[in-house]
Amino acid sequence: MDSASHRANELVLQKYARQFEATQSQKPPADSFLTRYSFMYRPFDGVVLPCEMKLRVNGAPMLSVSASYRVLDGRYRVFDTRKICSSDQDSASCLTMRYGQYRTGEIPAAIRKPPKAFGLCENLERAARLSRDALTSLREGNIETSSVCAKKSSRNIRETPQAVEARHLLSDCRAESKKNVDFYVQVCSSYYVP
Repeated sequence: MDSASHRANELVLQKYARQFEATQSQKPPADSFLTRYSFMYRPFDGVVLPCEMKLRVNGAPMLSVSASYRVLDGRYRVFDTRKICSSDQDSASCLTMRYGQYRTGEIPAAIRKPPKAFGLCENLERAARLSRDALTSLREGNIETSSVCAKKSSRNIRETPQAVEARHLLSDCRAESKKNVDFYVQVCSSYYVP
């Protein structure tokens, strides 16, 4: 680690592993793995940028990532090429990415604003109210009113847990008849959130 520039030049990791077997009477020898990450930097347009990272395991090269840069519009430093090479004991392969034209300009404004906290609370209250109404209607044996409440919850307040459960309940209860009201009350009570 270079404390003056705050850049990492090399990271070393020593790992020991030992595998035991059920029939073994003595401690097996430990396997050792030495992993070394080497980083290189190069000045570009007055700024020092990372240009290469190499990964070696027990001295053998495993992975290499390198990059070259270019200046865009006289003020941005962007990638020109990136190259990723991996190797094992038998073969090596590389992927080279060359960047074409960059488009700059205005970033479009967000289309949808994030929900406000008070709006979320209101939605949860409305969903809880509809859930209570649906349960009350089921207990009274009015399946049609109950399904209308569940449909309102699932369509209008989609992001609440009650709406998700209402959709699930509607798909479960759609095929049932009025003679199974007790079953509906039991199922809906398990989904009821006070």
